[in-house]
Amino acid sequence: MSKPITNKLYLKQRLYRLKMQEGSNLAQHVNIFNQIITDLAHLDMSIEDEDRAMILLCSLPFSYEPHDYSYYEKEPIKVDEITAALLAHNQRKQNAGESSHDDSLYVKGNQDRGRKLENEGFGK
Repeated sequence: MSKPITNKLYLKQRLYRLKMQEGSNLAQHVNIFNQIITDLAHLDMSIEDEDRAMILLCSLPFSYEPHDYSYYEKEPIKVDEITAALLAHNQRKQNAGESSHDDSLYVKGNQDRGRKLENEGFGK
């Protein structure tokens, strides 16, 4: 195979196999996705905007599955709108997580309280 075909195949495989792991950084995942799209564009491989949006949505873990599908019923789906909505959702999630951590109370009890079985002959 010639080099451009090999590059195209490699980039398309990267695009279609791209999966974000649960707990990974969404912004970093979107950047990788956009870099692959840009690299394909440099090889004269264009992918329709709606297809890019669907590929991006399919690359996300289950926790990003939308609870309200009405947003995605707009036609055509635009990758920029999807990306903005995902990043905003992610930011809200992080802010909610930070505020819940700020309000929480962490108490570590004395681990030596109570009877020690070793001293009483039971732990031997």
